[in-house]
Amino acid sequence: MSGFMAPGLSGDWLNGWLAAIGVTVLLDDVRLSWTSDPVPHAVFSGANVSELPARLAAILPEGSVIEALACGGLGQAIDLSQFAERAGRARRDDDWSLALLATDLTPVHGDRLPTGPFNPGVPQGIPLWKRLLTCVQAIRGSDAAELIAASLAGHAVRFPTNGLGFDVRRLAGSVPGEADKFADVVVEWLSFYGACLHPMSNWGAGPVQRGWSPRPDRPGAFKWPVWSVSLDRWAIDALLDSFYRAVERSRADAAAARRLPGAVKGAGLIAVFETRPFLPTGSADPTRGYASVRDEAWTGRSS
Repeated sequence: MSGFMAPGLSGDWLNGWLAAIGVTVLLDDVRLSWTSDPVPHAVFSGANVSELPARLAAILPEGSVIEALACGGLGQAIDLSQFAERAGRARRDDDWSLALLATDLTPVHGDRLPTGPFNPGVPQGIPLWKRLLTCVQAIRGSDAAELIAASLAGHAVRFPTNGLGFDVRRLAGSVPGEADKFADVVVEWLSFYGACLHPMSNWGAGPVQRGWSPRPDRPGAFKWPVWSVSLDRWAIDALLDSFYRAVERSRADAAAARRLPGAVKGAGLIAVFETRPFLPTGSADPTRGYASVRDEAWTGRSS
């Protein structure tokens, strides 16, 4: 298979999958597909794709750019007035970061809008934009192109940081809830932009993150596909729309479960993976993370 192979971004790894999509969001002339290996990994195609690490390094944002995001400067809890004030900026700048964190398409109870599993609470209430900033600063403090190349190749240098806060691989210690955190900051940076294709909204069953069930603490709460056809960010967005609707139908109607829409079959579905949540040690443990298993029931069907 031609193209830029990225074995460091495996399709069974939620953050790796999000990061691969994030590459296409940041570089809109790059397309994404996946290998058919038992553990698929990302393949990028497009003009100058051989220079992918250098191109990503060239657009690595300054800290001021992160702070200027529609979600920049906000705390972990966002109230309706803050959301309304930032929504105008988000629309003007085509900035998806605010919708990643919250939605106002729901009755508001109390002083905070609901958020989703891609914005987990963390110790000290550090908001998502600050977690992203920490990752970007770590990359900027190194040879960015070299660090990015190593991460894409599967030889990532991990940094002592919590990352965005939901990658199960950052939990390095043997005592759950007390483990030191070591994150692949390149993957964390890229996965933020992949996560931005998963806004909070009211999809009919209350406010949830796109693609997720209302109970992220349950096995299979989020499922994601990997595919063989090279797709740009817009085609990926359309594919996910069709796939997530099929997943929602399968949750509501077992008889209609796993009937693949034409758009999903046309993209060359290779595999589907689903989340397995990290189990906190107690109600006071804020640790969150999502491992995965393959959902075999979605592949090998023609209906």
